[in-house]
Amino acid sequence: MALLGCAEPSPFPADTGAIVSQDIVNQAACGRLPQYGEGAWTVAPEMIPPLEAALVARLIPELEHDEEFFGIKALDPADYYRRYAGVTYGGQRLIVICGEARWLYDERDADWRSQTIPYRDGGSGSFGAHYDPNTEAITYFEFGFVG
Repeated sequence: MALLGCAEPSPFPADTGAIVSQDIVNQAACGRLPQYGEGAWTVAPEMIPPLEAALVARLIPELEHDEEFFGIKALDPADYYRRYAGVTYGGQRLIVICGEARWLYDERDADWRSQTIPYRDGGSGSFGAHYDPNTEAITYFEFGFVG
């Protein structure tokens, strides 16, 4: 039973999500927006909890669908590093989310906050998403972006 006024605990482990610069999301090419050319803005830390709540609400069904469709064990939300960057596109402020399987960085001892590892599995090893902070909704989600 959930207590009133208490947020659900995040399925994401501490230190697996970070606010990064627009340059990092451009390098990772996540989210399918053309280089986010209209500008960047700084994501405030207090924007992350509602973003992550919306993300997990979208990510879990997407993972379940992939598991059912492909017949293989899908990753768990805790298995991703996530990078968040504020961008402006079409006059709208969005937060671009780059999610990548943690093993990609962990087995190479690479810094996931500042480096990108080219990877495309066409499936749930990576994802790109857009979050609208005004509506607190994920407005775009896709597995398998070119990282």
